[in-house]
Amino acid sequence: MTMQGPNDRDAPPQDDEPTVAFDATKGDASRTVSDANTHSTADAPHSFESEHVGDYRLVDVIGVGGMGIVYRAEDPRLRRTVALKVMKPDVAANEMARKRFLREAESAARIDHENIVTIYQVGEYEGVPFIAMGHLVGESLRQKLKREGRIDPRVVANIGRQVATGLAAAHQLDLIHRDIKPENLWLEAETGRVKILDFGLARSQTSDVRLTQSGVVLGTPKYMSPEQATAKTVDHRSDLFSLGSVLYHLLSGHEPFGGTDSASTLINVTQAEFDPVEKVCPHLHPGLARIINRLLAKHPSKRPQTAREVAMTLAEIEQQLEVEYQENARRQSLTETAELPAPATSSPALGPVPINVSPAAGKPPLLSLVLLGLGILLIGLLLAAFLWGN
Repeated sequence: MTMQGPNDRDAPPQDDEPTVAFDATKGDASRTVSDANTHSTADAPHSFESEHVGDYRLVDVIGVGGMGIVYRAEDPRLRRTVALKVMKPDVAANEMARKRFLREAESAARIDHENIVTIYQVGEYEGVPFIAMGHLVGESLRQKLKREGRIDPRVVANIGRQVATGLAAAHQLDLIHRDIKPENLWLEAETGRVKILDFGLARSQTSDVRLTQSGVVLGTPKYMSPEQATAKTVDHRSDLFSLGSVLYHLLSGHEPFGGTDSASTLINVTQAEFDPVEKVCPHLHPGLARIINRLLAKHPSKRPQTAREVAMTLAEIEQQLEVEYQENARRQSLTETAELPAPATSSPALGPVPINVSPAAGKPPLLSLVLLGLGILLIGLLLAAFLWGN
């Protein structure tokens, strides 16, 4: 599920890393399951003849994916705007796909957390499932990456902490996301809060495995874990690997694993070694480099074992980076002040103003001596006249 940013109302961003369905038994990959913004909205079909889905009034199309269409819609009862994800009717005709969609949506609706998009309602209309979610304003992490290339480590630590906190809430309810990537992480414009989107591939570890075809990998190759890439059983630590891939990308400007196509990328994810993040990002905080490298361990047992642990570690690193940033800012301010030129005045800014004294200074001038003598003589004459008169 993708929301539009404040400057992208007419053309929602396209998904550079579409979710794929990969048959591990045949070795082929195709774009059969994707985010809401994988395809252009220009060709988006209207799923219904009316302008309503249940009680929701459809306003416009936000994005289209392999399984569904996301509309901006109005809830007339509560007078609020929602993002309405509606399963395509032809996909909903598949009973297993319809049940999986509803099951996963209902599981995601159980999560009440500030770092996960709110789900208001899960239902069906004319036999087609839909999800009503919070409508967000801001941008996806993919859009931020496109604009900035690399993200400041302080911001990366903050984003990672928030995502890990949201994942911890989902994992506590036994729900695995399975498609953590920049497109599915939303940055709210006003609060800076990170929201995890699209639990379309999410499933419970204890869910009915018959609802998922054996041997088929669902996810985004460049960010999925090795065990997910080989269609093995995954647990919550798979999400942590994906988070590590995202954080690596934010810092370095590229994914830790890549390939010419989905199949080669999956091979690299499972077999190739990545360049340690401190090698591609010199001067990186050692704690941040260490946690990312641990998250990208091939075997789940060598990764951090819980999202809560990751969140706590990143919180400490975030605080350390903030202290370093403030200290560097203070030093820079002092340096700039010291380098300012002195004011252009004839006198120093501090201390007494010096007086230029000539060599003859301190000796009474001749005119002053004459006047002094005449004054004394006059006083003497007046005194003598006074005494003579008496």
